[in-house]
Amino acid sequence: MIKSGVEYEDYACNFYEGCQHGCRYCYSRLIKRWSYWRWVEHAQPVLDAVQLLEKDIARLREKPKDVMVCSSTDPYQPLDRKYGLTRRMLETLIRANLPFSVLTKSADVIKEIDLFANYPNCRIGLTITTLNDEVRRHYEPFSSSVVKRLGALKKLHDAGVRTWVSMEPIFPSLKETNPIDIIEVLADYVTDEFVFGKLNYQNAPDDFYREITPKIISKCQELGVKFFVKRELRELL
Repeated sequence: MIKSGVEYEDYACNFYEGCQHGCRYCYSRLIKRWSYWRWVEHAQPVLDAVQLLEKDIARLREKPKDVMVCSSTDPYQPLDRKYGLTRRMLETLIRANLPFSVLTKSADVIKEIDLFANYPNCRIGLTITTLNDEVRRHYEPFSSSVVKRLGALKKLHDAGVRTWVSMEPIFPSLKETNPIDIIEVLADYVTDEFVFGKLNYQNAPDDFYREITPKIISKCQELGVKFFVKRELRELL
């Protein structure tokens, strides 16, 4: 568990290196300077992650406001089906009564619905960047389909779990994704908030984000849903 670089979380918990979802816009791979296929095909668990987390918790001087699971890879990438590491990490956080936010692109998150429904100090998020599965296959080729993610979000919501959606990145073309459409489709199933961020590291056009961000804010306000606009978008307003 480390201090988070994510502006809406103060701690992060990462226990896989690499990610089998193979998102083409992934910033974590660029930071580590791994090739795309090394990142995807050689993803591996941190096998002593539970023990390391327990030590980190014992050293805490104050309770975190929230712990992100995970900030640099996906906790429910296919590798977790073999190792089951995510559940053990979550159980450790729950035993310590620490608040956490899960963020994933996998419908496998439903496996832990029993934990989430019985622990009010957590919120569970799905990254949903598009409603078009052809676009999803291009940008997030090995992740769960849009339909499966929407189904997972609804199941979590119906089980009384606090839910949120990360719409990051917003792709710089309404042909690829229309954030207004996504907000309208998902608003009834998001009890916590929407988070919005731009496509970074790929020279995305600022003019598009200057135009779309006020519309996003207006739509959220119109529907009465909570939202968080990340710094890189706020700075363009």
